[in-house]
Amino acid sequence: MAEDSAEIAIHFRPLPSYLLDRWPGVEPNVLRLGLTQPYVRLATTLNAPDRQAQSRELELYSTESRRTPYANLLLEMLRGDPTLLIRGDEAEEAWRIIDPVVKAWTAGDVPMQEYPAGAAPPGPAS
Repeated sequence: MAEDSAEIAIHFRPLPSYLLDRWPGVEPNVLRLGLTQPYVRLATTLNAPDRQAQSRELELYSTESRRTPYANLLLEMLRGDPTLLIRGDEAEEAWRIIDPVVKAWTAGDVPMQEYPAGAAPPGPAS
């Protein structure tokens, strides 16, 4: 690839057999969210006017923000929008849960397991 890229790809469940019998070869939907370049892309199957299934890829790109994400968060906080913020007790509870996990990973007590995207996760660590 000419440039770095990162995305989240959500693969939906395979279609039930009664649909595959009617439209063989139809792939499950895939929703992709761009992380380095902001976009949303949905690969889906639509009914065409003649009732045939057609695969389509729908895309939406967003423009580059003029502010950093942190600046947007501060702006929304100043506007009084609480949807992007959490209360103090929520933050403390999150750290109560996460802190022991991070400490265990750092100490090597619970090794991180890595595996390729799309592959089955490995079994329990030895």
